[in-house]
Amino acid sequence: MNIRKLLGILAVLALAISVSGIHLPGEPPYTEAEFSYSTDPTRAILHVTRVSAMLMGYSRSLTLFGDGKLKLVKEEKGEKSHFTRSLSQTEVDALMRNLVDHGLAEWDQMALYALEIERTGRGFPPPSDASKVQILIRLEEYSRGDLVLTDLTRRIVPRGAESSYARALPDVPEYKGIVYLNDFFRSQLELAEKESAR
Repeated sequence: MNIRKLLGILAVLALAISVSGIHLPGEPPYTEAEFSYSTDPTRAILHVTRVSAMLMGYSRSLTLFGDGKLKLVKEEKGEKSHFTRSLSQTEVDALMRNLVDHGLAEWDQMALYALEIERTGRGFPPPSDASKVQILIRLEEYSRGDLVLTDLTRRIVPRGAESSYARALPDVPEYKGIVYLNDFFRSQLELAEKESAR
C-alpha cells in the first residue's frame, strides 16, 4: 500500500472519530462495557512483556492467571529472577475493570493514529529508545452497545511513549490505560522484590 492511499484511509477514519476517544457518535462509553474473564488457575488473562531497546538481556514480564496468581520475571544481563504474588478477586476485578474502562479490550492502533492526525496534523512518532512492549488481554465475554464478543484475545503493541501521548491528548482513554498498566506492572514488580528480600 502506498503512502498516499494509506493517508487517504486514515483521513476517512479520522472523519468517523468523535472528539473524545475513538467512540463513534451515539456509542456508549467504555465504562458501560460488560465483560467476564476466566477464573481458571491455569489460564492467563493478562500477559505483558517489556524488552529494552537499548540493552541486550534486559526484560520484564508479567502474567496474571484467572485465580489471581501473578508471575513476574526480571531479566538483567541475561540473568532471570522469578517472583510470584497473589491478587485477591477484588484486586483482579478492579484491574480488569480498569483496563476495559480505558478501552484496551477494543484497542485499535489505526483508529488511534487517525485520531492523532486529526488532532495534531501528524501522527506521534515512536521514540527510538523505547522499550518493546507487548500486551495480551483475554476475556471470556465482552459487550458494549451493539458489539458482542466471546473468547476475546486482544493483542496490543504500544509504541512506547504513551505517557507523552496521554498528556498531549488527555481525553483519549486508551493512552491513559497503557500508562495505568505500566504503573501497575512496575508496582507489582517492586512489591515482589521487596517480599523476596525479607
